[in-house]
Amino acid sequence: MEPFEESGVFWLPTQPGRRIAGKLAVNRDGIGLTVYDSLRPVEFPGDQVIEIKPERVVEGTVFGRLTDRDAEVTLLDVSGTSLVLPLGETTESFDVSTALVGGHV
Repeated sequence: MEPFEESGVFWLPTQPGRRIAGKLAVNRDGIGLTVYDSLRPVEFPGDQVIEIKPERVVEGTVFGRLTDRDAEVTLLDVSGTSLVLPLGETTESFDVSTALVGGHV
């Protein structure tokens, strides 16, 4: 696959209504996904003290749509570390084993 970097929206197959803006990068070092919110829905209790710590996240499949190509993409074996903060923006970065451009499987 030719190296590229492209913006798009990405979501979990179990959460098709929750689409998160992000960027997919394919280069000689591998495939990486950066999303600008948590892929998984997060709720913080309003009246409790919570512990915030990094969490290892592994997803078998992540779906996406690349903006410039107007193409669907399926990402397989997606893994990374998430640190979700109750205030402010969250950015998550993942390593991806395989990117299949052209459809969802």
